[in-house]
Amino acid sequence: MDSLRSTADFRRQRDLFVQSIQRDINCLTDQDRRTRFRALEKLSRRLTFDRGSAASEPLPELVTVVWVEVVLPAVVRVIGDEVEKCRELAIRVIVDVSKCLSQVDATLAAIAPKIQTRIGCVPTIEPSEELRLQMVTLLGDELLRKCSPGPIAEVAESIIKVLCQSLADPFHEIRKATCRAVAVLAQRAPTVAKNGAGTLLKALLPSTRHQHSRVRLASLQAIDAVVRCGLPAGMVDETLAPGVRHLALDKAANVRECLFVSVARWLGFDAEQSQTDECSAQLAGPVLEAGRPTTNTENPEEEEEQTMDAEYDYEDDTWGTRAKSTSPAVDMTATDSLQADVAPTAYIPHLSPLLLLGITDEDPEIRVTTLALLQGVGDVYMSSRESPKGDQKTEDDSIACANAMETSTMSGAEEVGTMSGAEVGTMCGAEVGTRCGTEVGTRCGAEVGTRRGTEVENSTKGSREANGCHDMEEVVQKDEDAVECHATLPEPFTGRQLSKGCRKVVQDFLQPLLEPALKDMKEWLLPSRIAGARLLSTVLALAESHATEHLDILLPALCSATGDDDVVVAQRVVSCLHILGQVCDVSSWLPLLIDLILASRNSPPQRVNALVALGCLLKVTTPSRMPPSAIRDLCAVLASEEVRCSDYPPVRVQMVVVIHNLIRVGQKRCEDVALQLLTCLLQVQAVDDDVAVQKGVNTAISKLAAELDLGSASELYAQHISSLIQMAVEGNLEWTGSSYGKALFVNILKGAGAAVGSHLEALMGVFSSCLRPQRDPSLRISLLQVLDELLESPDLRSAWEPLAFRVITELLLPCGIWQVGKVAAAIRHATMVALGTVLRRGLCQVDDLVGAFRCGQLLPVVKSCLDEDYYADTRRAACHVMKNILRIAGDVLNDEERREIYPQLLKRMDDNNDKIRLDNTQSVRVFFEKMPSSYDDTNARYFLEALIIHMDDAEKEIQEAVCSAVEIAARKKPAMVTELVRLARSNHRSPFYCDRILAITGALEQQGCS
Repeated sequence: MDSLRSTADFRRQRDLFVQSIQRDINCLTDQDRRTRFRALEKLSRRLTFDRGSAASEPLPELVTVVWVEVVLPAVVRVIGDEVEKCRELAIRVIVDVSKCLSQVDATLAAIAPKIQTRIGCVPTIEPSEELRLQMVTLLGDELLRKCSPGPIAEVAESIIKVLCQSLADPFHEIRKATCRAVAVLAQRAPTVAKNGAGTLLKALLPSTRHQHSRVRLASLQAIDAVVRCGLPAGMVDETLAPGVRHLALDKAANVRECLFVSVARWLGFDAEQSQTDECSAQLAGPVLEAGRPTTNTENPEEEEEQTMDAEYDYEDDTWGTRAKSTSPAVDMTATDSLQADVAPTAYIPHLSPLLLLGITDEDPEIRVTTLALLQGVGDVYMSSRESPKGDQKTEDDSIACANAMETSTMSGAEEVGTMSGAEVGTMCGAEVGTRCGTEVGTRCGAEVGTRRGTEVENSTKGSREANGCHDMEEVVQKDEDAVECHATLPEPFTGRQLSKGCRKVVQDFLQPLLEPALKDMKEWLLPSRIAGARLLSTVLALAESHATEHLDILLPALCSATGDDDVVVAQRVVSCLHILGQVCDVSSWLPLLIDLILASRNSPPQRVNALVALGCLLKVTTPSRMPPSAIRDLCAVLASEEVRCSDYPPVRVQMVVVIHNLIRVGQKRCEDVALQLLTCLLQVQAVDDDVAVQKGVNTAISKLAAELDLGSASELYAQHISSLIQMAVEGNLEWTGSSYGKALFVNILKGAGAAVGSHLEALMGVFSSCLRPQRDPSLRISLLQVLDELLESPDLRSAWEPLAFRVITELLLPCGIWQVGKVAAAIRHATMVALGTVLRRGLCQVDDLVGAFRCGQLLPVVKSCLDEDYYADTRRAACHVMKNILRIAGDVLNDEERREIYPQLLKRMDDNNDKIRLDNTQSVRVFFEKMPSSYDDTNARYFLEALIIHMDDAEKEIQEAVCSAVEIAARKKPAMVTELVRLARSNHRSPFYCDRILAITGALEQQGCS
């Protein structure tokens, strides 16, 4: 073209063409807006060959020269025109001409400063969002796309200002177009992008939180393009990782997938390149180490344009529903790195959580894809470790450096998660996006580990610690040979063998990876806590036995998180504990948990959390891994006052759970501690009325008996009954109704069954002491109820019979003596119930009952209870007692003793409670059954005369019951009954019952005459 320009013919054509459009160019400065607009239209037609025949059109070379030297400056000035349509047409003219030009270097140099003045300053001068979109599209899709790196570098400052300001534009289409322009800039001029990486990243990151998923996807792809150009030192951990980690939790699946693919590429593994190119040498180093894309040195512009065209469809501003890797290949052999004194692997703690998160993504396809990416990153990492000796030293130094960087902000379990969001955000560059820098690498990978729960891969534990092996190859080989799963892992792990590389990535950087997860689990936002728990479970699964070294910070954090209000978080924490239980020795976590459980400063809820953690660890522990000493230590903890005597119900519930798991894992080795376990279970059963807890305790006792090869729980009680009772009665002089000693005593008596029979006589002193009037009323009521249950037991009948007289005279009658108050009335009711049980079950023989009756204690107590004012149930129970006294001893009572009884029976016939009156008729009936025919007529007449009145009662049931009793009396004294009934017949409303009695007495008289 230069030779063409030198010819006279070309100059002549140029001058003629300029003359033909000079008027239009001059009109661009006319004051009339319509004139300026028409001039632009004419120039557009002339320059883009839209009119005329092909023979008369100017050559493209001629248009290029005229455009650059004459037309472009004038059209650029119109971009600042006050009329919007003129500005719009001017931009369209530049776009149309640029499409026809093969080189746009001069166009970019001229237009970039002008665009900067319109949309690259604060505030933005251009008011029309459509025109702002056209300017950004012109810059990215037409100019940068065709420009070579040199001219771009000359106007780099203006370009970057335009891009940064446009990324903050409220119009979402402008943001998408700007993101495309940033990607093009990174591909065409990687050096420019690298030099402005900090500014571009800070401008791009807010768009990753945009409400439109396509904007978020476009911004992420732009970030990926910038990152592959190289980042300044410190930007990965301070800006990049905190700024994009929330995308790992994005609602759009294509955004999450794009992030995981990009992170794997940043860490050195390009999935698409690995599929198309089997040469793994290109993957030897992380992309973050690269300085620029691979270019064709012979024709760099053609190479870059071909790569760019293959990656982006600029005709369609939509980026698809599924993100794909759209960046060109990167030279993995480049030597310029992010930071000269830190190896690229030092950034694994900040970037790997982003990748780990995708392993348990809600999308199954993403889970499988991300696992493959992690495997690839692990292979890259392992290949770097297998480098020559000098490189190995550098790698080890980078690991130490990374650990040191994280250790500086992590000083034990007490500091994990204690910093506020603002403080942590300040440390990590939180100025980018909302909460994007709260903690380094936390939410970016915090969802990893969902549903891992009890499923965890078990590798050779302690191959490094126990054997003291420092040869990396030997350790890795041993680790690989011993990898076996104790349980089936969920998708995407099912049926897959995890490579040693992906496990080593986590194991070598375990401490820096644990910190963000533990911090997130203490966040007040629920998504953060869920994410932290998921990340932690995956990290622990991959860390395997290496997690043992960090139990001092893991267990306190996990114990705290088990009490989370959200069920999802709590379940994920439980899964973390299951993983630790499978990969860590009991001796490593048991002392730490014992300290947490018994710590005096801990509140009851904190103690519950520690017990939950203990139960989870025991649940997955195999019997072969549980030493007898650990079983004894655990039983000592459960039997301690802090746990066994806690009045906080959840503590008792979790203690039962722990005992269940301990019995399962201890099996027959629990024989030495069976007494302690049984004692703890009995106390829980005594103080907790919850049905589920009661059932759990009974199940645990039965399970313990089965593990010890005993036929039933009763046999277990029988083995330890002496020790149990001796332990239970200690301190009975200080018992109250809520004492744990009393609770244990009660449950032993309830559960031991026949085994306690031989100890009843020895226990009489305990009952007598606790039932004294001076003792706690609730204690007395409780023991009376227990005594009643024991008296009801068929297994103890033979043991109670010799003690019946003492039970009545020493235990029950003193409690039945009237005292003022409702509490004393409640005690009297319990006494009557127990006394009725003794008599009803026939435990007391006739001689014993008569002896109690004639000693002057029994009848006064029963009489006072028959007159009870507080509780009707006490009078009713006393009626049953009176009936059983008459049934057992009625035959041997004398007339004087009967004379003391029947007035009480008559009085109860006038009770205000019909149920008591009806029950009392049963006592009257038994009285007449046991009454001899020779009984004193005066007392009999008085009793019958008052009783016959009730045959005319308003209640038919009372009439029938009284009539039945009088019928029995008629058989003993027919003449007297006949006389009294005839006298009362005329006064009754109905003669039915009187006639029935008279019929019976008439029949008896006839029988006597015959």
